[in-house]
Amino acid sequence: MDNETKDLAMPKGWSVTMLRSVCHKTSLWNPEREKRDRFRYIDVSSVSNDRFCVTEAQEISAASAPSRARKIVKRGDVIYATVRPSLKRVAWLDSEFDDQIASTAFCVVRADCKQAVSQFLYFLLLSDDVNRKIIKHEHGASYPAVTDKDVLNQEIPLPPLPEQQRIAAVLWKIQKAVEIEDAIVRNARDLKKSLLRRLFTRGLRGEPQKETEIGPIPESWDIVCVESAVTAFRFSRERQIPASHYKATGKFPIIDQGQEVVAGYTDDENKIFDLAHPLIIFGDHTRAMKFVDFPFALGADGTKPLIASPGFDPLYLFFALCFLEIPSRGYNRHFKFLAESLIPKPATEEEQQKIARILQTVDRKIEAHESKKRSLQDLFKTMLHKLMTAQIRVHNLDIDTSAVETA
Repeated sequence: MDNETKDLAMPKGWSVTMLRSVCHKTSLWNPEREKRDRFRYIDVSSVSNDRFCVTEAQEISAASAPSRARKIVKRGDVIYATVRPSLKRVAWLDSEFDDQIASTAFCVVRADCKQAVSQFLYFLLLSDDVNRKIIKHEHGASYPAVTDKDVLNQEIPLPPLPEQQRIAAVLWKIQKAVEIEDAIVRNARDLKKSLLRRLFTRGLRGEPQKETEIGPIPESWDIVCVESAVTAFRFSRERQIPASHYKATGKFPIIDQGQEVVAGYTDDENKIFDLAHPLIIFGDHTRAMKFVDFPFALGADGTKPLIASPGFDPLYLFFALCFLEIPSRGYNRHFKFLAESLIPKPATEEEQQKIARILQTVDRKIEAHESKKRSLQDLFKTMLHKLMTAQIRVHNLDIDTSAVETA
């Protein structure tokens, strides 16, 4: 028994055992002996280390299969990527992948249903405690990896089957809630892309279109160069304000490289700027943009604050700039491309404002569900640790375990 497992006080009924002792042996596909026509192939890039599931499995012909396509997987198997294990490319396989093929870069964990619940082992392999022990066996500097033996020889805490089912059911429900929020965010982002294209090519008035250098736009609209639509904002000492003016916490967000999320908070009044006008923050290195209408602190160099020129609604201008596709132009050259680009300009600020408010509503929906998703992910991480270390017990709770595999 390793020292970490020794230090973990096992509740009554729990045991410590080697992972392989609660698993069935798995098999390899031999193309010469077992003829196949086509199959779904799972390689390492097929597994999301954010959603912990297979997201991009390919259907391929056996004749074109790579040499690594050798591991036969079954419904209920857990696959654990042995290359760069710290990335946690772990997935539980449903019936869609029954009798399909995975890369040899995975350790296939097949639960013996008389001793272990497959989804419990899945969550166990996602836990930081088990991963940390596996990662200790990494070898190779440029391509760190572990072996199947390193994974299967891990000593694991094992509750009785009914408690495994309850633990798995709790974590499964949280994970499904995360997936729902993630799907809502992805759908909302797709909606925003469609709305951006429709609003910036058709407008809101249903008027005829005209062809321009940037494609079709409403007949009454103009196209203008970004350089004439924005003004570089220069900070001055007069615009700095004391942190005490911020009512909530006395701290201000740091905007760094135009990224969508802030890079931290500060209460250093020498770095905080008040705003007479909303700003568009453009990260010249990252090509990311953020609309800022609150006091903030500016982060690293390469962040360009811009204000809208007269005749432009600031929020409309922000979305118009987001609509542009800015290719990679080398270090610190993105702004030059942005400045030379053309954007559509509605005839009135009223139409600009209406378009901006529609897109802002979608953005707020995205932000709300992203926040909920982050909260659920934090809950999942906390519950995963506490349930797997018996800091929280669910053995006596009435929990619906119907979604958990028992055979």
